Amino acid sequence: MAQRILFVDDEHLIRRAFTRAMGYRGFGVDLADGADEALALAREHTYGVIATDYMMPKMDGLTLISELELVQPEAAFVIVTGMPHRLPSVPGRAVMDVVVKPWDNQLLATTLRRAMERHRQLMSRGANPAGSVLLAAEGSRGAALHRLLPSDLAQGAT
Repeated sequence: MAQRILFVDDEHLIRRAFTRAMGYRGFGVDLADGADEALALAREHTYGVIATDYMMPKMDGLTLISELELVQPEAAFVIVTGMPHRLPSVPGRAVMDVVVKPWDNQLLATTLRRAMERHRQLMSRGANPAGSVLLAAEGSRGAALHRLLPSDLAQGAT
């Protein structure tokens, strides 16, 4: 069962901040600077959680998740964005949490632990989690996104 996180962001300083902050909190993090590198890593390694920026040059985060789901359908997915107003509706995707970027390190770590735990629980039941966590913004958008949770995933969400 995967314990590592793949983090995808086109900005070097964001990748560095993520890996330092989450590495300090006990996460093993692999980094990718875009879709091509992320897909290559996902074909090579197994991840419990894959976190990706939403706004990237060649492929947005939701499109990347669609591609990554074909390679790693068992992973829990996280979108990290500083532009929550740009997120389209996410039909059919499970939303476990909403957090703002730039992130609070403790809140991000808690969200990633929750995603990893959800991944473990669903894998132990032999289910495909197909779950996504959106790290976006607080407030009314968060409440709307939270309502998209499937009932079996909503029990563990905040």
